[in-house]
Amino acid sequence: MAQSLVWLDGNGPWLLVPQEFQALWRGVENWQENKPNDPSDYARACRQTGYVDVIPCGGGAAAVLGGDAGSVAWAPLGAEAGVLIQWIAADDEDDIRAMIGDKALLAELEAGCHQRPRCGRDPRGC
Repeated sequence: MAQSLVWLDGNGPWLLVPQEFQALWRGVENWQENKPNDPSDYARACRQTGYVDVIPCGGGAAAVLGGDAGSVAWAPLGAEAGVLIQWIAADDEDDIRAMIGDKALLAELEAGCHQRPRCGRDPRGC
């Protein structure tokens, strides 16, 4: 049997920040609870409504995993690639593992999924 995935649980939103911009992420600094125009990084991330959105972070961009607040895991696909998974609708981990190994699904993702943000130096994101 394959090794179990390591799941991160919490209330999110989940954030992916390129290493070069992590020190610029300010989280809840200057957070103003229940203020619709709160400029804090955390509030900006929480306002995102899609499953994957991109927000400015320092001089670059960060990806926000939103939608339903499901647990997340990284499934490696070799030494330099992998799939970031957000558990939203699967009944169990076996169902998720079956999808990770689905060659047709992986080919579709490689061909260009609209939910695949490019994060890095461009603050506009995708």
